Amino acid sequence: PLAGEAERAIEAGATYLRRSVARDGLGAISRGYPLGSRALVAYALLESGIDHDDPLVVRLFEEMAEQEFRQVYGVSLYSLALHAWSEHAPPVVEGRRGAPEVTAEVLPGGRRVREEIARCAEWLVAVRVPGTGTWGYGVVPRGTRDPWSDFSNTQFAALALHVAVRAGVPVPPAVFEEMVGTFSRSAYAGPDEVEITVDRAPWLGGDDESDGPTAVARTLRGRPISWGYRPIDPRRRRPGAAGWGTTSMTAAAVSSLVVAEFALESRRVRSRRRSAAVDLLLTGGVIELSRAWHPTRERVPGSMHRNLYYTLYSFEKAMDLAGVGVLDGTDWYRGQVPFLLQDQGADGGWGLSLIHI
Repeated sequence: PLAGEAERAIEAGATYLRRSVARDGLGAISRGYPLGSRALVAYALLESGIDHDDPLVVRLFEEMAEQEFRQVYGVSLYSLALHAWSEHAPPVVEGRRGAPEVTAEVLPGGRRVREEIARCAEWLVAVRVPGTGTWGYGVVPRGTRDPWSDFSNTQFAALALHVAVRAGVPVPPAVFEEMVGTFSRSAYAGPDEVEITVDRAPWLGGDDESDGPTAVARTLRGRPISWGYRPIDPRRRRPGAAGWGTTSMTAAAVSSLVVAEFALESRRVRSRRRSAAVDLLLTGGVIELSRAWHPTRERVPGSMHRNLYYTLYSFEKAMDLAGVGVLDGTDWYRGQVPFLLQDQGADGGWGLSLIHI
């Protein structure tokens, strides 16, 4: 029953998006984020099951092809939209000397998907804050002292680079090694060890990591680890402007660390010390996230009440990439979907949260 309700809600949400764009365009935000606003709508429509050759989707990709790369969020979302498009679009079959040949997917406007994903990755690598594996909002001017970066921009850049790695686009391993180093330096560990169970923990090894339904329950024991909005300045080793950990940023760290380790393993850049550090951070991060979804554990004050939808998105990416469905007896997905169903407006849209977690 829940699956059917979710499908109907997704269809209503897609209809709302299509109607809104037809009536109002992409809104005022498109002036500041011309690429990102289009990519976000295209990504959502494709993931909701709209055909890749739908006129609105085609129009959005044609318009995106004309946009300049300026913002990390926009370029990252474009990469995610490209991946979604390639998942739905069949490859082109061309005849050559009498024999059919399968070629790469061709986007509206003639560009190829892999080439565009590579272009996104190259730009993101170039604009990262040097030596940190983190990102700010866009290009860092040369000579900038203490350039801005945060784990929200970094999360989206990491997801985009994950698309590139999975597409076979080469990304320098140093980017991911820097990322692991920064998340390691910026972690806040709780004072006491906590023990929880999860349905699987593939980052620790020994699990069935196939695509099948098999799960191997594991007990995780360690200190909860969280992350704040910004990296900790290594020169101070104090919280400073970073603040204490929040659910959304802890989830961002977990997903980014999974991406980094996957990329490094894919390139066979192996280090026992790094892998052990990532295992420790992921275990502590998942333990910390269990507090946000466990009915009896104390929750982090304020971390779920602000930016609810972003937190849910961030959390879903972390659990999806980490492979966790059940947190200490709580099926987080089945626990949250009813709230989202309740929170959907009569017009099919979401935005003004009615729920209090």
